[in-house]
Amino acid sequence: MPPKKMLKEGISIGIKDVKYLLEKVKLLNYKHQYIAKITGENFNLFSLLNVEYDEVRTHSAFIAELINPCGSHNQGGKFFGLFREVVGLKNDYDTEKLRVIKEKYSPDNGRIDIWISDSKNVLIIENKLHAEDQNDQIERYFKEAKKWAGPQNIEMLYLTLDGSEPSENSLNNDETKEYVKCISYREHIMSWLEKCIKEVATITISREAIHQYLILIRKITRQELHEGIKMDLINILQEGDNFKLAVIIYDQIENVRRAIENKFWCHFRDEMDSAIEKENMKLTYNDKLAYVFSAKDIVLKSKLNSINHGCYGVYYVVKENFIDEYDLIFCVEVDSNLYMGFSLIDKHGKSLDINELENTDKITSFSEELRNRKFKVNYKDTKNFREKELIGWTYLNDTEEPMCLSNIQQIKDKGIFNDESIKSYAIKLENKVFETIQGISVLKLSNRATVVETSHSERISEASNRSGTA
Repeated sequence: MPPKKMLKEGISIGIKDVKYLLEKVKLLNYKHQYIAKITGENFNLFSLLNVEYDEVRTHSAFIAELINPCGSHNQGGKFFGLFREVVGLKNDYDTEKLRVIKEKYSPDNGRIDIWISDSKNVLIIENKLHAEDQNDQIERYFKEAKKWAGPQNIEMLYLTLDGSEPSENSLNNDETKEYVKCISYREHIMSWLEKCIKEVATITISREAIHQYLILIRKITRQELHEGIKMDLINILQEGDNFKLAVIIYDQIENVRRAIENKFWCHFRDEMDSAIEKENMKLTYNDKLAYVFSAKDIVLKSKLNSINHGCYGVYYVVKENFIDEYDLIFCVEVDSNLYMGFSLIDKHGKSLDINELENTDKITSFSEELRNRKFKVNYKDTKNFREKELIGWTYLNDTEEPMCLSNIQQIKDKGIFNDESIKSYAIKLENKVFETIQGISVLKLSNRATVVETSHSERISEASNRSGTA
């Protein structure tokens, strides 16, 4: 039987051709891994500490420290001057009077990632690695900046991996848009770090610290390949029909990612239901709120209104009529990152802004219980501008970094690509859910007072047994 064919723009290509190309690229990747090994690039502190994607404690912290003339690098305003040059700032800043604040808090306008100011200018850097924009976020930050400087002395940088623009949800005012410039890790931050390294070429520790961060940026922007390997890859792709083959493969990457995410949710739901039954927990799956999963794709359409706009996941009723006619819901959802939380909905699936509640004692007590378990609590908390439908929430991950199911790099790094690895990861996160929510009073068990924690290895073993006997 002849090999199956793929058709694209009238070109007939055999599966054998695709496999041959992938084998050549695979050999090239082995070469890249060998070079990384002998040069020591695999030994990266950020990777070892599992903080590669931590916007606040890794990226904002490192960038702010380099920019700060009073930073521990002892280079004064050199690094800020290079930053100003690379990103093309218009205003003249007095580095002698420059103040750099990480996570500047305003009661009215929220937390600003990096705030830079002198006696007359304000520069704001909004760092968006993977998180979604909040409602009116850029508008609020501009409003805050106007308390300290005239509009002509305000500049705002919107920093993302690839230089994408803020959403309409965050920035919808044409006047404010004039003060916002989009910059990227891929271009601007990498170029700036390379210039910084040259400035401290003879200061070993400073040079290597910046170089470690540069290696991390190359990784998260998918630019890890050395120049020699890049040229080899370019030459391979220019042979025969290889470039056309590469385009076909590239076009399927997003479909593969969606298939992986779909399998994750299916396995995760199965593991949650199994654990809930085993532990006799008061959680009842609510398919009226759940998004529909088809065999081929995640269908981003709910049967009723979702708890959080644009989010999807799995939902369980904790207690009916928890407050008046509102049911308490436990959810595991994804916007850009996975998180779990509690919310209130009415009988029609419509969510409630918890700060509109009149019955406050019950929600105050429950909020305090969640806060003690490291949940971020929204009730009466003006510092948190996340969707107000959630009483409390926390990221769901297996490391310090939030898990982003739309991030191909994270999926690759975690090795989540086939059914076995996807199922194992779903079990790991389900185990994390139960570690987090155990002991919450409203989730009391029918037969036991507390949740009996089952180890990750036991859960994997049980799942394997279920698969084997299916």
